[in-house]
Amino acid sequence: MPDNNASERWFVPGDPNTTDDDVYMAEGALPADAEQMDYHAIYARFAVEDAAKFFFEASDTAAFNAHMDAVEQTEGYGQIDARLQKICDEANKNEDIEVYAIGFEAPQAGLDAMKGCASSIGYYFDVDGKGISKAFDSIAGQIAMLRLTQ
Repeated sequence: MPDNNASERWFVPGDPNTTDDDVYMAEGALPADAEQMDYHAIYARFAVEDAAKFFFEASDTAAFNAHMDAVEQTEGYGQIDARLQKICDEANKNEDIEVYAIGFEAPQAGLDAMKGCASSIGYYFDVDGKGISKAFDSIAGQIAMLRLTQ
């Protein structure tokens, strides 16, 4: 805390659920194993939610809310696959849309989801490693052919 006086320069957080045991100390009063952490070190060590809860929840509501608003909540694979399938079904109902899909080094459930999304079996590519370049080349060739025939 560079703006604090020298006797309260270093912030040492306590219990993340209260500010009662947070302390500010002079450098000479820090424990021998104290470690200074900048934001990069904090976020490399803690998830954003954990940092928000530990450092801000009990003491700085605005900072806590800003951190929590920056976190994207995700759902389980089953729900994600169901949403993907719904989008693919809608796209495949439209005759003007061709859906290509690439399963790249994915687990079997992901491969199945991508395969189910493709407009036809010829529009699905299960690849790994350098095979992805061939898949994109094939898709580019098929799109070029579609342009020529339509």
